[in-house]
Amino acid sequence: MKKNILSITLFITVFILLFLLQLFLQKGTVLELNTNSSTLHPKLYFKTFQDKYYSEKSSVESHINRVGHRKYYFDLTNFEKLRYVRIDPDTLPVNATIYSIAIIDRGWFHTSYNLLNLEKLRAANQIEIVKRTQRSVSFKAAGGDPFFEAPVDLKYLYTKRDYHIEPLLIALIGTLIVVFLYNIYRNYEHSQVLYAKLILYTLFFSFTIFKVDYYKEHVHFGYPPDEYAHLSYVEYVHNNHAVLPNFHEMKMFNDKSRYNYLSHPPLYYEILNLVYNDKIRVKDNFVAFRDLSSLLFLLAFALILYIAFSAKLSILGDFVFLSIVTAVPMFAYGGASISNDTLSILAVAIFSLGFMRLLKREYSFSTYLLLAIGILLAYFSK
Repeated sequence: MKKNILSITLFITVFILLFLLQLFLQKGTVLELNTNSSTLHPKLYFKTFQDKYYSEKSSVESHINRVGHRKYYFDLTNFEKLRYVRIDPDTLPVNATIYSIAIIDRGWFHTSYNLLNLEKLRAANQIEIVKRTQRSVSFKAAGGDPFFEAPVDLKYLYTKRDYHIEPLLIALIGTLIVVFLYNIYRNYEHSQVLYAKLILYTLFFSFTIFKVDYYKEHVHFGYPPDEYAHLSYVEYVHNNHAVLPNFHEMKMFNDKSRYNYLSHPPLYYEILNLVYNDKIRVKDNFVAFRDLSSLLFLLAFALILYIAFSAKLSILGDFVFLSIVTAVPMFAYGGASISNDTLSILAVAIFSLGFMRLLKREYSFSTYLLLAIGILLAYFSK
């Protein structure tokens, strides 16, 4: 009876905490920029009457929705004091159309929608407005530092109730997992623990695949660290098949007056070169490069999970380890981008697998082969 009461109390407590945590993370105000282009790199600045536009009072898109029109979302702080916004569509020349600019305020159980008046959207610098209607603004941006400016003159649209079906389902699934693991922990049987571990590792690996795929599809090219430089390196090795690159000749693909500052060994870039498509622009190859780089990362991550699974930790130890390796956003974020870090992580995973076998005194050819492959991959990737 006491065990049942404890399980029910644990279930209700964990469910409420997980549900409220999701609502808290979703709560806030965002600006939604609705356009016809999925290749913009927009940035938002905001100010009150008294101050100026500063980089400290700015925001880059927190996420992108490419279904239908391309929508970019910017997190806003101190929305009540907001009086003017400045929108920089891109630093490169671009032709695009803005369909709407909305301010979306998400509360605990409701969401309010307000529209910015497009008629008051002013081309402030290096922008030519081609066509303006009540519902859209088409423009040309010359590049450099183009931006629009507009007062925060809002038209209220509507407020809708949020029933939070998705957070409810996530909270329910998470609670079931926690209660299941707790019961396994309290009633230790080998077969049950093995079964629980397989479920646990499968769930966390699936979650990592989801995160990598999300970052790969929704993060703009060039936002992850050094992505322009990495893509320029791939372009160089594609056009210059040399064992040792001449770094003094390597330039940025988007600005031939600038030299590439990377000086890594070329192995990772030769691997990406296998999927290089000459029939499209250099920049448009980034989708295939991200796909291949993501596969390398997921292979490395699968090896890391295999090492942890083979370590025969307790169910609680496995849960803590998996929570740590999947909780760091930059781990999956970097793995989904064009970065030779993915090959380095794979090298470390292979070496660690060989080292673990060495600690178990498995002095076999395969052990030394794993160690050698890990060392060579690490050396030729970094």
